[in-house]
Amino acid sequence: MQRFVLSPLFIGIVLALVLWLGQRLPRWLRRLLAAGVIGCYLLSTQLGADTLLRYAVENRAAAPCPAPSPHAVVVLAGGVDEDARPGDYAALNQYSLRRLIGAVEFWRRQGANVPLVISGGSVWHGPAEAALMGVFAEKLGVPASRLRIESHSRTTWQNAHNLAALQPPLPRRVWLVTSAAHMPRALYSLREAGFQPCPIPVDYRAMPVHSWRALMPTVEALTK
Repeated sequence: MQRFVLSPLFIGIVLALVLWLGQRLPRWLRRLLAAGVIGCYLLSTQLGADTLLRYAVENRAAAPCPAPSPHAVVVLAGGVDEDARPGDYAALNQYSLRRLIGAVEFWRRQGANVPLVISGGSVWHGPAEAALMGVFAEKLGVPASRLRIESHSRTTWQNAHNLAALQPPLPRRVWLVTSAAHMPRALYSLREAGFQPCPIPVDYRAMPVHSWRALMPTVEALTK
């Protein structure tokens, strides 16, 4: 319900209602409301949502990493199902799965001595997201000795500061793996916590527009 109330579709409906009822409003205000309705409509479509996602967020996710190369790979959790049980890594949602698979693939290219650090606590009072991702990482071939789990954070800001408080401490220069749309916020949080993160964005969501259906409002576009 909260996601719908905060969505451009709901805001557009409210603006359209005000425009319809406000026949005596000044012309400049009615034009402003009409522009808002059109903007909210476009953001509810694949054309608007994917364009905004690509150019305002995902294009900011990648950046060159100057030498020296980091010696730890950090991946941030992205969520689990509400009914997740301990050890049930199948309950990881698509964000967590894509981030972890991308992180493991990148970790393999760094060499066996580099730790893979997973950060994410429990939002639904079930098992910690990082713990479930750790179980899946072992299934993907990461030795338990190379895994470090931070399982108490519930926000990106807490991810960064809890990682900074780990003992023994992590190196300040780390590879950071997360969804491309999440990367700008994650980079900011880790830098504020004292890290020098090098971004490894995965899970790109913006799709190319290929047909007129991109002008139709969709649930997927609202989610983006």
